[in-house]
Amino acid sequence: MGANVVASVLAPSRVAGLEPAIGVVHPHAAAILALVEDFEPDQVPSDEPPAADAKIVVAEYIEGRSLQQRLDAGPVALESAVEWATSAADALSTLHARGAVHGAVSPRSILVVRREPAVVPTLTHLLVPPSGAYCSPERVTGEGPSKADDVWALAATLYNALARRPPFQGASRTELARAIVAAAPAALDDIDLDLWAIVGRALSRDPRNRFEDAGAFRDALREWTETTGRHSVGDFAPVEAMIGVTEEPPNVGDLSLVAALSSPESAEARAPLAAPSMSLRPSLDPDAHSDPSELRIAASPQPRPVASGSAPVGDNISTSAVVASSGAPRPRRRGGGAVIAGAVAAVAAAAGLLVYATKGRPNHAPLAATPSTVETAATPSARTEPSLASPERAPSSSAVAVAPGPSAAAPTATAVAGAGATPGDVSACAAATLPESTAGPSPDLGFLCTETDLWGITRKVNQQVLHHGTGSALVLWAHLGRFDLAAVALVRRRCCPDGPAFTAATPKGLCDTLTSSIEALASDPAASSVDRYAADVDCLVSHGVRYPAEWWDRLTAKEARSYFEQFVGELRSPAR
Repeated sequence: MGANVVASVLAPSRVAGLEPAIGVVHPHAAAILALVEDFEPDQVPSDEPPAADAKIVVAEYIEGRSLQQRLDAGPVALESAVEWATSAADALSTLHARGAVHGAVSPRSILVVRREPAVVPTLTHLLVPPSGAYCSPERVTGEGPSKADDVWALAATLYNALARRPPFQGASRTELARAIVAAAPAALDDIDLDLWAIVGRALSRDPRNRFEDAGAFRDALREWTETTGRHSVGDFAPVEAMIGVTEEPPNVGDLSLVAALSSPESAEARAPLAAPSMSLRPSLDPDAHSDPSELRIAASPQPRPVASGSAPVGDNISTSAVVASSGAPRPRRRGGGAVIAGAVAAVAAAAGLLVYATKGRPNHAPLAATPSTVETAATPSARTEPSLASPERAPSSSAVAVAPGPSAAAPTATAVAGAGATPGDVSACAAATLPESTAGPSPDLGFLCTETDLWGITRKVNQQVLHHGTGSALVLWAHLGRFDLAAVALVRRRCCPDGPAFTAATPKGLCDTLTSSIEALASDPAASSVDRYAADVDCLVSHGVRYPAEWWDRLTAKEARSYFEQFVGELRSPAR
């Protein structure tokens, strides 16, 4: 086919649901490309021959990080979780209209981090087997894959995205199966009541109380978004999510839960299950580490192939492998850019300021032909930088004076936000320090002095600015690109001089001087400090780390630096 694909040997029950999807195109779904009915058993890379009635389904292979991996790295914004679920529901609605059934919806089958330019989320096929933890009560009791089961699985996936835990858990397959059949997930008290009503309805014990189809579930989520006005501004994924981890396939297959209900006392049914965890989320508690610079993201384990040897016991997948083309470029998908880009461009255009024109970018080289690289972070190829059409360009770096850091003689933020400052004091200080109108009239930035993860702090500040900033200050912030960490650190230092030390965690052994270079820049944004910071960020970018990809890539390093220097020159003293 001249493209990278994933090929999987499946039982007739799964094939029947996927065959109608051949030729269906949706921007938020991988494509089912072909069905191979006649093949030689020795063509299948498996220790055991496939069943006589098995067939091979071939799907488009799409590179990226799954929702499960993203959640392992850290929580996602509620708005992003809802937007992803809405788009996935729309994809399912299109598949269902053609008579197709996905059959394996879970946080592992939905990609939410991809190299730009690419649309997210993307509902994949065949990369992972069905996860029993996301199966509906009807499927657990033996009914098999269905359209209704797909909707249930997506609702359970949304629940996981909001809570960072599956809605149903159990210490064994028997306990998990019984929890699903009981259909009584713990209520999510910390989210909007109307949103919980939608999720709770989709996970209702009685099928008659649920949404009639994927389109109805999608429409309910869309209505909630439009009614509340809580639109996603893009997922500012933490650095470890961009590096990515390689997760193991789920250890509970759908058929294994069916078997557990039939024989609840069997050894397999009673075998302990590994408790779901977010083990890759780094601890950023300053009391838990003597030296913040020692904080590192654990090295990614080696990928494990989705093959017969690693498939869950009782699952209906025989083998699955990624097949790479020999040098042919991967097919490119059409679709919109990141939400954040549209939000900034729309605000800028409304203000009569500037608009981005993004050029096309070349394809990446195809992956090596091995089933062990189901999800991998390849070294990025050369990129064509976006062009910037602007009536008012920032002065070049040589023409912008870098403002010195606060000195003993100069008024500082201590008078506004000292060690015992309240969140309101901190917010007032930040508003008075940032260029006017950057974060809106009454920003909520109290977290600046209490949180220590600079990646997370910056994500929150970016959202505050993009939601509430106005005019040229918003546009200036949108142009900071890879210098947003430095900008946040500068404001934090001025408003939290006695606050806890921050940490900008990096993958283990990679660009590990970032925290110290940001600290030096925050103390004194002289040219040498900016050079040091820029070199550390270039190190991350050269290894494919972007936070987030579109935000850092929209400007060249030189352009972003010039706007950062302008930003430094416009910082104000909150004690004036």
